[in-house]
Amino acid sequence: MSKVVGSVGITMSTYPKEGDHEDVYDSGCSPANVCELVRMSVHKDYRGKRLGQRLCQQVDQWAIANGMKRIALSTLMVMEPARALYRSMGYRLRKETEIPLNDVLGEGTWDRVTVAHFIKEVSAAVKISDHS
Repeated sequence: MSKVVGSVGITMSTYPKEGDHEDVYDSGCSPANVCELVRMSVHKDYRGKRLGQRLCQQVDQWAIANGMKRIALSTLMVMEPARALYRSMGYRLRKETEIPLNDVLGEGTWDRVTVAHFIKEVSAAVKISDHS
């Protein structure tokens, strides 16, 4: 019997070309050659078995096969294991964004929520994948 213990999505970049994310598209990059790793998850009973690394490698392979120049992703700052995985897979932190929860949810005593934005050159994906 097979069961799903992890998943990952890939989408073409949704970052706007102007404003806070314009650096995603420098060096000849555009929404047509930048993809995003989205919604990666590994079931809690299967963590620590390198499944996250294997999912990242699948994204790398897709990006290479489809002519991408960069892979971008965003995760919450509180997700330290995820951030450590992404760093180990060649992603670099490009910026942090605090979510203004009072603007989103209305006035309240909300916890601080900060998003970490990472990016990886696909040439780095080739190097990491070749050595795995």
